Amino acid sequence: MKRSTETADLMDDKMVDAKMTDSTAPPVEGASCSFSRTVDMVKERWIFLVLREALTTGATSFEDFLEIPGLSTRALAERLDVLVAAGVMDQRRTALDGTDRFSYHLSEQGMQLVIILRALGDWADEFAR
Repeated sequence: MKRSTETADLMDDKMVDAKMTDSTAPPVEGASCSFSRTVDMVKERWIFLVLREALTTGATSFEDFLEIPGLSTRALAERLDVLVAAGVMDQRRTALDGTDRFSYHLSEQGMQLVIILRALGDWADEFAR
């Protein structure tokens, strides 16, 4: 079946869009747009849920965050690393039963981001059905 030029162009555009929004795509080097930089950080699957748990349940330990259904240890470790590197969460070393462990806490910067997440949740409650 032959596709029209318009249909082919539209499909090609969708393919490009799909590639650009793929979570495995690297962030744009030197992106100067603050919105783009923020979206690059929070677009990863599980980021919002990790932040929600820290805020609503007071989760701080790795094990606390693993209570999120479906979240693997590898994905959690990667997301916590992203959040710590971005300054959204602080990683603290604690000794428990003679074993060094880490705890994760929302930083001041993270608390400011939570304001945005709450607004996004409010919007979703009202409009995203």
